[in-house]
Amino acid sequence: MPEYSLSNRFIYDEWINAAYLNYGRTIGKIDIQLGLRAEYTNLTGNQLGNIVVSDTSFTRNYGSIFPTLYIHTNLDSLGKHNLNFTYGRRIERPYFEDLNPFISPLDKFTFYTGNPDLLPTYSHNISLSHTYNNVLTTAISYSITTDGISETLEIDNGIYYSRPGNIAASQNLALSVSGNFQIAKWYSLNVYAEGALVRFDSDLYTEKLNSRGTNVYLSATNSFTIGKEWKMDIGGRFLNNHVSSQLTIKGYAIANIGIKRNIFKGKGSIRIAANDIFYSQIGSGIINNLKQTNADWNSKFDSRNVTITLSIKFGKTGSLKKKHNGSGSESEQQRIRG
Repeated sequence: MPEYSLSNRFIYDEWINAAYLNYGRTIGKIDIQLGLRAEYTNLTGNQLGNIVVSDTSFTRNYGSIFPTLYIHTNLDSLGKHNLNFTYGRRIERPYFEDLNPFISPLDKFTFYTGNPDLLPTYSHNISLSHTYNNVLTTAISYSITTDGISETLEIDNGIYYSRPGNIAASQNLALSVSGNFQIAKWYSLNVYAEGALVRFDSDLYTEKLNSRGTNVYLSATNSFTIGKEWKMDIGGRFLNNHVSSQLTIKGYAIANIGIKRNIFKGKGSIRIAANDIFYSQIGSGIINNLKQTNADWNSKFDSRNVTITLSIKFGKTGSLKKKHNGSGSESEQQRIRG
């Protein structure tokens, strides 16, 4: 017999209409590009019911404009010092499944439900970056986000309800440094470091969300060329205890290694890689802003693995002209979670 309380059929229809304008100009050593995009969205959702679950439906229409500005200049005659400034207003729409109001159990204490009242996320993003000799890039960025979508958790009569929600406002001030250094003919180093001050403010169920944090991310990859046929990569990344709206996610550090050998006179290669060698990547954290409740979670990812990749080139290896087949649907495809 069907379990009607666990049966679900959700029909969702969305139309996005957009128009674009672009303008570019060079003034001396300064390249300027302006852009403007206008969008209008119509959507409907219908949670089909059955003998146990009632029908629910919703409709929504919204529109907005999104300006962009890009400025590039060389600071010296040799082009070793480049300065870039960017500004853009962006929109991020909810995952399709996050709009589905169906309630499903995760365990005996926790239920997950979508949120048909989710609004799209809007953000203003400013970035200033300096690049030296195409080797070292330093950037400072600032963003203001409204209606940012994050997982929220509410406790009601001892039961946890997990659902996506709009965090009313957040700010992010970040400083990053990245570099790709050829230290020797046989050794190169790629590094990236970022530190960000984050802030989230929102009314969240019965509490007031007012979280602050300093998030740090580091990564490095050491590449070694051994003879003409072999290459080895040793790298890793680190993430500190970082704040993400209602959650404090515990940090971790992982290490990876890979060995590659060219075969068939360079027309093919075989690569063996080991990821998260020490099995240190964790999925643990603290759930904040639950009234009179202390809550955390602990989990383990299936992150330690070994992969073997064989690549062989067939036919001509010369350069081929690339065709542009992209469309605006690419960003929408990312709204489908696997």
